[in-house]
Amino acid sequence: MIESIDLIGCHICGVTNSPESKYCKNCLSRIDVSTALSVEEALELQASIALKKKRKRIIKTSLITIVFVFVSLFLVKEFMFPYALSPTPSGSLSTFVDDDNWAKKFRDIYNSNYTDERLSDFDGRIFEVYQSTEALSSPVIDINNIYLSSKAGYVIAIDKKDFTKKWEFNNRGPIDQSPIVVSGQAFWGLRDGSVISVDSETGEEKWVHKSEGYKTYPLSLHSGIVFAASGDNKLYALDAENGQVLWKYDAGDLIVGGVALVKDVVVLNTAKGYVNVIDIKSGKRKFFVKVQGVSGAPFILNEKVVVGDNRGYIYEIDIDNRAYPFERAFRWIKLQLWAWGAIGPLGPPRGLDRVSYFEDINFSSSISSNQDSLFALSIPLHKCDINSYIVRENPRTALDKKCAFGSLGRLHSIKYDDLSLNWTYQTDRSRNGAFFTEAPLILNNVALIGDGSGLLHAVDLETGDSLSSHDFGEPIVQSPVYSNGYIYVVTQGGSLYSIQISP
Repeated sequence: MIESIDLIGCHICGVTNSPESKYCKNCLSRIDVSTALSVEEALELQASIALKKKRKRIIKTSLITIVFVFVSLFLVKEFMFPYALSPTPSGSLSTFVDDDNWAKKFRDIYNSNYTDERLSDFDGRIFEVYQSTEALSSPVIDINNIYLSSKAGYVIAIDKKDFTKKWEFNNRGPIDQSPIVVSGQAFWGLRDGSVISVDSETGEEKWVHKSEGYKTYPLSLHSGIVFAASGDNKLYALDAENGQVLWKYDAGDLIVGGVALVKDVVVLNTAKGYVNVIDIKSGKRKFFVKVQGVSGAPFILNEKVVVGDNRGYIYEIDIDNRAYPFERAFRWIKLQLWAWGAIGPLGPPRGLDRVSYFEDINFSSSISSNQDSLFALSIPLHKCDINSYIVRENPRTALDKKCAFGSLGRLHSIKYDDLSLNWTYQTDRSRNGAFFTEAPLILNNVALIGDGSGLLHAVDLETGDSLSSHDFGEPIVQSPVYSNGYIYVVTQGGSLYSIQISP
C-alpha cells in the first residue's frame, strides 16, 4: 500500500487523522508526531483491534449463553420437575384398615385413631388376654392375630380366637413402639437402630435394616415403602420387600412422634418445632412450617395436616404447596421492610391455612378426630419441655421418664369448622397418677382414654361428660385399640385385656 504523507495514524486506535490534528478524532488521544503511524501501520493496528473485539464478543456471548442455559435448566427443574425421583420400591404394599384390622399404633397412615363403630355400653366382662412381666406396646391386630412388642425385647403373635401364642421373636434388645402389620408382613424398630421384617403368620425373619441411630417412634408403611424415623435425625424410606434404602431425609433435628402420610407427601415433626412436608417419591422437602414446639406425630384430616404445639396453638397446614427458589430470602427482605414500616403486614407462611390460640393450654401434637372435632391432650411443660436439653440431647432418658409425653389429665375437644374450644374433660386428680399419656381412641360417639391411675374413661363426644369408667387396677399408658367388637387395653404391669362392647 502506498504511504500517504497527508495522513497519520493514531498509535492508540489506528484511525488516520490529518497531519495538523493534535488529538485523534476517534479516541481523543493526543497525537505526537514522533509516535504517529503510517497509513499501512494504522490499518494493521485497526485490524488487530477489530480481531480482539471479535474475540471478546465471542467469549462474552458464550459466557452469557452458558449462564442462560444453566439458569433455564435450573428454573425448568425447579418449576416443572422439582423432585428428582429415587429408586422405586419393589412392590406396592400399603396399610389396610377395617373393622378387623388395626394396622399400626394410631390405626392408619393418617394417625387418626378413629373407627366408625358406635358404643352404647361395655358388657361388663373384662378378659385378661395375655400376661407379661414387662411393659407392652399397644396391640396391633389383623384378621387372625394380635401382635405385641415388649421392652424386654420380644414380639409375639397371639391367635385372636383362642388367645394362644403362635410365635415369639426375640430381638435381644428393647422395643419402644408397636409393630405394624400389613398383608402378611410385620415390621418393627429397635433402639439399636434396626428395622426388622418378618412373616406375620410364622414369625420367620425376612430382612433387617440397620441405621446409625435408634428407633423411638412408630413405623408407617405406604405404597411399598416403610418409613422409619431414626435417632440420627434421619427419616429412612425402606423397600418393604427387601429393606433396601430408597432415600433418606435429614431433618437436622430430633424427629418426634413418627410420621403421617397423605397423597404424595410424608409429614414429620421435629423437636425444634418444624413441621416438614416431604415428597414421598424423592425424599426432597417441599416446604416446612415453624411452630412453637411439638411433642408427637402429625395428624391428617381432610387431606390437611393438623398439629398442636406446646404453647397453645392448633395449626392446619395445606400440603398442596411447595417452597420456590429464593422464597425464604424474599420473605426475610419483606419482613425487614415491614419492621421498618415500608410495607404492610405479611401474609401467612407457605402452606399455613389456619391457626387458633388457646390460652393456658399446652397441647400435645398427637391429635385424634371424628371428622367433626379434634381431640387433643394437654402436656405439662413444667415436667419436661420438648425443647429442653434432656429431650433434645438424650431422648432415651426422656422416653424412660415419660418426658414431654405425660399429660395434665385434660382432654380437649376442638370444633374443626372454626377451631374453637368445645369442651374440656378432666380426670379425678384425687386419684394418684390420674394423668393421660396417649391420644384417645375415638369411636362414633365416645372417646376412650386410659389414665395413670388405672381408669379407662368413656367420654361423650358431644358434651364431654363421663359416661362410664372401668378400673384396671394399674396405670394405662397406651392407647386402647378396637377390633371386631372388642376394645383392647394394655396396662403398665404387662397385661393385655379385652372388653366386648355393645353396639
